[in-house]
This record gives sequence, C-alpha cells and structure tokens, in this order.
Amino acid sequence: MKILKKLLLKKSWIACIICINIISINMPATVHSEVTTTLSLGQTYSGFRLMSEKPLAEINSTAMVFQHIKSGARLLYLKNEDQNKVFSINFYTPPSDDKGVNHVIEHSVLYGSEKYPVKSPLMQIMKDSVSNYANAITFNDRTEYPFATNNSKDFRNLMGIYMDAVFCPNFRKDSKIFSQEGWHYDLATKDADLTYNGVVYNEMKGNYSSPEVILQDAIMKSLFPDTLYRFEAGGDPQAIPQLTRDKTLETYYKYYTPSNSYIYLYGKLDILDNLKFLDGSYLGKFHKKEVITTIEVQKPFFQRQEKDAEYSVPIGSDTKNKSYLSLNYAVNINKNMDDMLGLQLLNLMLFASDTSPISNAIIQSGLGSSVQSNLNTNLAEPVFQITVNGAEATNKDKFLQFMDLNLAGIVKNGIDKQTITSVFNLAETSIRAQKTVGNKGLGYGENAIAGWMYTGDPTTYLGFEENLANIKKSIDTGYFQKLVQKYFIDNKHSSLIVFKPKVGLQEEMDAKVKKSLADYKSKLSAKDIDELVKQTKDLKTWQDTPDSKKALSAIPTLLLSDINTNTEKTPQIEKKIDKVKILEHPLYTNKVAYMNMYFDTSTVPQDKLQYLYLLSNIIGRIDTDKHNATEVYNELLNVGGLCFTPSVIPKFKDNTVYYPKFVVSCSTLTDNLPNAINVISELINNSKMDNKAQLKNLVRSIKDSLVGSIINTPNSVSNTRIQSYLSPLGQYNETGDLQFYKFILDLDANFDFKAEEVINNLKAVSGLVFNKENLIVGVTIDPDQYNKFEQSLATLLSQIPNRKLKVYNYKFNNTTKNEGLMLPSQVQYIAKGYDINKLGYKYNGAMEVLGKILTTEYLMNEVREKGGAYGASFSISPQGTAMFSSYRDPNLKETLKIFDKSGDFLRKFKADDTQMTSYILGLINSKDTLLDPSTKGAIEDYGYISGKVEQDSTKIFNEIINTKAEDIRAYAPMMEAIAKQNIYCVVGGNERLQQNKSLFTKIIDVLTAGISYN
Repeated sequence: MKILKKLLLKKSWIACIICINIISINMPATVHSEVTTTLSLGQTYSGFRLMSEKPLAEINSTAMVFQHIKSGARLLYLKNEDQNKVFSINFYTPPSDDKGVNHVIEHSVLYGSEKYPVKSPLMQIMKDSVSNYANAITFNDRTEYPFATNNSKDFRNLMGIYMDAVFCPNFRKDSKIFSQEGWHYDLATKDADLTYNGVVYNEMKGNYSSPEVILQDAIMKSLFPDTLYRFEAGGDPQAIPQLTRDKTLETYYKYYTPSNSYIYLYGKLDILDNLKFLDGSYLGKFHKKEVITTIEVQKPFFQRQEKDAEYSVPIGSDTKNKSYLSLNYAVNINKNMDDMLGLQLLNLMLFASDTSPISNAIIQSGLGSSVQSNLNTNLAEPVFQITVNGAEATNKDKFLQFMDLNLAGIVKNGIDKQTITSVFNLAETSIRAQKTVGNKGLGYGENAIAGWMYTGDPTTYLGFEENLANIKKSIDTGYFQKLVQKYFIDNKHSSLIVFKPKVGLQEEMDAKVKKSLADYKSKLSAKDIDELVKQTKDLKTWQDTPDSKKALSAIPTLLLSDINTNTEKTPQIEKKIDKVKILEHPLYTNKVAYMNMYFDTSTVPQDKLQYLYLLSNIIGRIDTDKHNATEVYNELLNVGGLCFTPSVIPKFKDNTVYYPKFVVSCSTLTDNLPNAINVISELINNSKMDNKAQLKNLVRSIKDSLVGSIINTPNSVSNTRIQSYLSPLGQYNETGDLQFYKFILDLDANFDFKAEEVINNLKAVSGLVFNKENLIVGVTIDPDQYNKFEQSLATLLSQIPNRKLKVYNYKFNNTTKNEGLMLPSQVQYIAKGYDINKLGYKYNGAMEVLGKILTTEYLMNEVREKGGAYGASFSISPQGTAMFSSYRDPNLKETLKIFDKSGDFLRKFKADDTQMTSYILGLINSKDTLLDPSTKGAIEDYGYISGKVEQDSTKIFNEIINTKAEDIRAYAPMMEAIAKQNIYCVVGGNERLQQNKSLFTKIIDVLTAGISYN
C-alpha cells in the first residue's frame, strides 16, 4: 500500500505497507477464456449499461464506459490485446481533518473479510502470488486498490479478494484491526511508560521526518485553506491519536459504497464474464445511494499569500543557508489539456535542471544552491511549484523580485527556439517509450480515474499526441509566453512559503508527546491502567494466534501447472565495432534506441574514487568547448535521455570480486542517433572542468541533493552501510554513499582552498574513465534499426582514446561495525547481517525460498503486525550477503532480538507440499515481472559482465522448485550463526540511539559527518 503525497518535488511515492510486486491467490475450477465480444451502446449486460465506446488509437485501446444500474457503480474497460490485465476499484474519500482516517481504512479493509476471514489475506496471497503488482494507495482525495497480472485465473480471484475487502471487511466488527493498523495505547506493564503504537501511526512518523513532506503540507494549506486539500490524507502523527474507531467506521460506511466507486479494467479480457461476476457476487447486492462526489474548488486569491513554516534540524546544527523559499501557483487546467501539457513542457524549458534558464539564474544570483520544480496534476486544482533550496529566509523579497523580473523577461523575449525543439524531441521520445512499458495499464488506470473525477471523462488524460500537435501549431504565436503571463504573472492564486530550520524542533515535539502521555497516564485510575495493560496483552495474544485451517482454506492456491514457468529469454548477440565488444538485444522498442556504455574504472586510484561520483554529478551540467551549460541542457533534452552513473557489478556468486564501471546510458529516437552520439562525444571529450564558480555552485547543489536523498531514503543508508561491514563489494559501494557525502561536505566547506586540486583530479579521472580499453557497449533496439546505431557508434568510438592503463586492486580497511547513524527521524531503520561464505555456506536457489518464508511468515508478523513497523524482510544475495532489515520501525533492540530468533522459527517450521508450492510459485513469477525493453537489455548486460550464464539461471530455478520444508529447517544453524556474529547498523533519531548507546561502537551524526564516541 502507498500514500501519494499531495505534491512531491521529485514526483516520488511514499510507500505505505506492502508494495507487493508479487501477489496471487487460489483459482476456481474453471478457466475464464479471453474472447473478443462486440457490445452495443445503450444495452445492459449483467446489470451494466454500456454508456459510451471510444477508440483511443494513441494507446491502442477502446474505452468502454459502463454504469451499473442497481448500485450506481461506474466502470471503465480499456479493451486491447495486452496480456497483462489490470483491475482497480477507487473511491472518492475526502479528508476532513489531519487524523488520517482514509489511510487507516485503506490499511484496515485489507485485514480479512467475510469470504476470506484470515487476519491478512494480502499476506497469505503474497506467498504464492503470480501477479506483477498489487497495492492500495491513499491519494489526497481518493483511495485506490489496484493489481495487475497476466494470469486469467489469478485476475478473477484477486478481483474477488479486493471486492470482498472493500465491501465486506472484518474491521467493521473486530476493533483489534483498527488498533493494529491505525493506533493504540501500548502499555506492557503498569509501571512502563505509556506509548502510542500502530502501523499507520509509525509510517507517518517516518514520513514526517522528511522536510520536503512538511513543506508540501504547508504549501497545500496555503493554497487551499478552505478545501479538502488543506488536510493530510495520510494523517499527521500529531493528530492520528485523536482518531476514533467510531469515526473510522462512520467514514467507511459513508464512502465505501458502489455508488461512490470507480472500477477500472484493462487488457485482453472476457468482459461479459467479468461483468457477470462483479454483478452477481457484489454489486447486485447493493442499492444506489446518494454520495456527493463534487470536489469543492478554492475561491481564487486576490493577492499572494505568504506563510512561514519550520522543520527540525539536529541540536548543534548550523542553520545558515538551510531555508527553503517556495513559490507556488494554483493552476486551473484540468479541462485544458493543451495547457496542462504546455506547463509540463514549460517546466522542462525553464526550471527542471540547474542549467535551465531560470534555475541557473537563481543559482548564479546566490539566492539558493539548487532549484526544484514540479507540476502536480493529481489534484482537482493542479499546483505548479518552484522551490529554492539552500536559501536564507531574509532573501524572500529578493527572490520574489527576481522571479517577477525573469518571468517578465520570458514574456518579452520569448524562449530560445532550440530549447523548444529539444523539449518536443524529448516529449516524442517519452511517448514512444511509454508504449513499450510492460505494466503501462497501471499508469493508464491512474490517469483514467483522475480524469473521471476531475473532468467527468475517464479518457481525458489518456493521450497527449493531439495536444502536442496543437501546441506545435501555436508556438509562433507566442504560446509559451502566454502561459507564463496567464498562470504565473497574472495569477494571484499563489503563495510563498518561507520554510526555515529550527534546531531541536523534533526533540521538542517528542518531549511534548512524551509529557502528554505521562500526564494522561497519571490521571488514570489503577483500574484504567490495568485495563490498558489488558488491552495491550489482548492485542498481542490476538496477533500471536494463528489463523485456523478452515480460514486459511478459504484462500485459494495455485498449482505449478497453472502458470507458465517458461521465462522469455532476452536475445543477445555479441559483436565488435572498432575492437569494442557490443551486446545487441534486438527487441521491439518503437524506434527508440537504448544504449549503455560500460567504461572500466578499475583504472582509477583508490584515493580518487570519490571523483567518479563527482564527475557523474557535474558532467552535462557544466560548459563544454562548444556550448555553455544552458546550451548543454538543451542538447540533453534533444537527445531524449542521457545520464552518467558510477556502478559496480559483482562477479556472480562472489562478493570479493567485482567490476567497477562508469555507465553512460542513452535513450533516443533511432533517427536521432547521430545527434545523440555527437552530444555524448562533446560531453566526455570536451567538458570544461576549470570553471571554479560553476563547480562551486554545483558542489553546493550536490550537497543539497545528497541531504535530501539521505533523509528521504534512510533505509538505503542503513542497508548500504551494513554491507560495507561485510565484504569488499560492500566497501566499494560505500565509497559512493556516506563516504561520498563526507567528501562533498568537505569540498563545500573548503572549495576555495581546494579548487585547483578538485579541477586537476576531475580532469585526471575523466581521462582514466573515458577510454576504449575494456569498454563494453550494450544496445537494445529494433532489429531493423541496428545499422543506424552501428554507424553512429563507430563515429563515437573513433573519438575515444584507447590506452593501456594501470589497473588497481582496491584494499579497504573498514573494520567499523555496529554503528548508530543519527538522522532527524522519529522511527528506526535497522539492518543486520553477515557473509554466509564465511560461515561455510554457498548461495543456493533454496535461499530465495528461505527469504520469502522468513519475510512473510515470521518477520512481517513479528516486526510489522506486532511491533508496529512499516515492514521487514530477509534476503540473501547470490554473492552471499545475508541481510535482515526493518523499515519505519518504532522499536530498536526488540527488533534485533526478533532477527536473532529466526533460527528458532526455522527449527519449528512446518509446511506440506501444497504450502511449499505456494512459496515457490510467487518466487518463480517475481523473476519474470513485466519489464520494458531497456531494462531487459540492461539485465542481460549485467549478467554478461558478472559472468552469469544461462545454465546458472536454470540451476537456480531447479533449486527453487525442488525446495522442501526440510531444506528450510536445515538453514536454522546458519541463521543462528548469523545472529551470533551480531553485526548490525541502525539509522534513527538521536534520542532512541542514545537510549541504546551501549549497542553501538559509535554514533554518527550523519548530516554533519560528526562522530561522537560512547
């Protein structure tokens, strides 16, 4: 499950409970065939009247809109030949406060229903899933329950699970589901401290550890003070404990009715059979009721609003240049698709990169170190946001004056024609690439539901080619200048948020919550306290009680014969051009070429490895011999997609041998290959690295970006850090993680003194990287387009030197372990693991089954459902790195103990052949998920470089399908040995780390790279 935040700067998603890439359940005796059926407008089929039918050539589909007469349910079927089938049911669910009621309902309905009375049907079906996506998502104004699968049986049964969950959930009768998923008072003993716990509560605590999330709330409250968008749909952790179960039930009964539902079906389906099922099993049992689904619109402002907001930084932090200045506009464009696309294109032209015109001007002016922009169209009133990071709050007026001046300049002088051409080329590349995405039906579904809710037409957002053509015709009449005038300069419905850091704010809030709970407890009678202890115990007893065999039997299971176990092999043809090895993957790409150039970086000395990451962050953002940085940005847009990434590919089944690479990845129209090759050549051969002012600004921008990444993905920090304790591979990877962040902090603080050193090292490392020796190039392309690629690449290769360079064997001396990594976080991210090779074990396919069983049967029960964490998992990589992890976890040492008891769980593990088949089915399918052509090609490249051959895949497959329960039990000693090594890493807030400081060798203040020893 997920929460979609109101407005995220990078359009990222906030994961909620289980973002399951694998889901499936039992199958009925009959197979539902996929047939072609012609239906007539106005006719009724199983209670559904066909209201409209419309061909959508752009997405190769026909849109069929139905109305269920008795219940009032709406249904859209996108009919096409896609074997991947998608379902979602959506409800308009407007929040009325910040207590997160819709988020709690989203979690709770998935914890058992009338037909499927187990505590968590999703966790059960996750074990033998063959779907490629299953989730639940809380949006600002609606709640969505989607899944996708290419198996017809699976589709029918998943549809039944979801329909039963939303219309017949057990949480209506069982209060413990609300307590577990929402929130509850936790009091283990009468003398213990009273605390809050609950999955949603802890998830949102993790969410609210991000300054960007807090900023988004401030933006929405400033622009929409009178509408539902002022509220946090996911729930503010300060308000969630005010939510009552009665209010939750009242909200559920109000909105979870077919009359308030939007159902979406996609793919090659027997539509009549599915309509019959929906009507006969669910919708036909309901009568239509009145539900107001009109989203109120905010009255426009007469003048811009200005608001202040704060976010927490750790005690002792420097607050200079750590404010955000965010200028935001409500833009009423939902029924104007030309302008919606136009503003998205305008964003690319003016703001999307620090080398685009206005963003670059802001940085050069010294108003901030980086700029982020976004057009959020997932609202009834879209929002365009421009946020400057690394700013000073006192410069707010200068920022507004600057924006007014530069926007007026755009209207007066227009936009460079080359920039416009480049953006249109990028748009065409994106549209073509989208058509080859394997799970595109999911994206179409979200667009359809948004269009349905905001414009009344589910097809509104399902195609942009016509709008692109309209805009092209209007360019010469000043189309983009008119957009700037209308939506920015003349638009008074805007706000300025001055978002300032406050030292110790989180500690203040934590202390307030702690005092509030203590005060509450002090006023309770002895009887009340005993009752809280009893409620805590009763909840844990309920959580500990396994589902009955009868209840479990209601969850149907697949047989191995029900699925296709023959995975499609991506073709790979080895060739050579100019003595460079080429890996061609001839696939249908809709005339888009995807190229990856793998440059060998083992030629870079160990003390210069951080410069690989610095190089990847500046190339394409600095001047070249032919172009300034803004012109380079235009060239990149014209290519379609071009990025530079340091990478490391481990040898298959060996974490002591790895192949460091610098990957140049390009996606472009095949007709544009000559131009793309010229751009790559210009960047790798002629980038000017001696502009000190430009580099200084970029270092500051990189630092800001890294801070945001660390704060927003703390689980990645803990996982990468612990791997650096365990193997040379992990130690190398760490050079690009916290080690690189520390390197950038030092450069930012001392750039003026180190400028010459930085420039010289960048030039030296660039010369070592861009070399033909050991270069491998992978290309995924339409077979009949390969000759175009070959001709273009030959030109590029002739411009790259071929030198025999020294190769380095890196030796790391990282003996650190058991660190506490301090971040401004209200929850923990815990990782524990070891290298099984050192214990005498070797990777085996059965370990994949082991990871699935430990995750679904043990960790999710103990760490998530009982402990209140967002999630937990266990995995073993082919290189032998075994790792536990927990995510948004309110606990610390308690979770480490749970990890350590996994051996005990395995010794008692029992499963019959049917149950083992269930675990195996999900694994087989998860290895054959829908992938786009570029990903398929990259995976083959990775396998080739790592030394993995087809026989290895076959061997692992056979090991998986032949895994028995006794094989799983046999891993108990291994898990106990991993526990005894006692190697872990924890990312969390300072208070919880200090409370458990005896567990750590040291505690690191990550954001300042400061270290305090216990």
